[in-house]
Amino acid sequence: MKKAILVALGVVFFAAHAVLAQSWPQKPIRMIVPFPPGGGNDLIGRIVAQSLTKRLGQNVIVDNRAGANGIIGLQALKQAPADGYTFATSSDGPLVINPAMYENLPYDPQKDFVAVALAVTQPIVLAAHPSLPVRSVKQLLALARAKPGAVSYSSFGIGNISHLSGELFSSAGGVRLLHVPYKGGEPAIVALLSGEVQLLFGTAQNVLEHTRTKKLIALGTGEPAGRRLPSMPDVPAIADTIAGYETKTWNGFVAPANMPREIVDRLSREIRAIIQEKDISANLVTMGVTPMPLGPDDYAALMRRDAEKWARLTKTLNIRAN
Repeated sequence: MKKAILVALGVVFFAAHAVLAQSWPQKPIRMIVPFPPGGGNDLIGRIVAQSLTKRLGQNVIVDNRAGANGIIGLQALKQAPADGYTFATSSDGPLVINPAMYENLPYDPQKDFVAVALAVTQPIVLAAHPSLPVRSVKQLLALARAKPGAVSYSSFGIGNISHLSGELFSSAGGVRLLHVPYKGGEPAIVALLSGEVQLLFGTAQNVLEHTRTKKLIALGTGEPAGRRLPSMPDVPAIADTIAGYETKTWNGFVAPANMPREIVDRLSREIRAIIQEKDISANLVTMGVTPMPLGPDDYAALMRRDAEKWARLTKTLNIRAN
């Protein structure tokens, strides 16, 4: 009798969740972007929000909650109800780098959030000011070894992927570069364009147009050895010179923990379908972004791997944000 009751309760439970997923959404949905308007995260979020609005029949409203390397926005996500009406888009920084950088982070990505979908990846591009007398990674390593600490690179801030990619390069290449942190991507790029610094580990989205106009020189990408970006077919992978060097940033979507799995799966399917739409996919590639739609389980596995990678690096080099 007890077994029959438990089975019946299970059927009712799953039936209730199925009905919930079918009836969702019944009101507007909020998408938190933990960065200011106009950046790469914001752009990806708005592309998805616009298409989701059409697909779901409810407005998906972008809510920019910028500040503290994405901490403010993801703290707001943690505090939101897990009812399917609040989720967030984020790069890897707030989700897999911040836990290694901040001792008192007010959220735990593994416990407080559920992975919904990965949208795109962006391998890091090593760009140089034309005045730097190098045109390859090999030449850069030779110069940096001859003049330790004399070659500088800008970053978007301490603990940002642009910073850690530079530290990974120095460690793997056996050189010492001078790190100059700035408050965000725009001032870091302006510093490079003006010649205030000589290098930047940015994304193709950051530097692509500047390399096309020859204002910057692309020396290498964070792609695996032998692979090249479609938007930069003439630029080799840094790993062709420094074995094993691979670094990229990505954008994905997460929701509060305990959101019903049926809603997570529905939202994930819709986002991945949007990223695979022919026009959207082609536009992303033109921007230097690689469409990479992954479902909840594969995306969660990626986050765990990257969190372990950056935790090892920051511990080895003793890099902390506070």
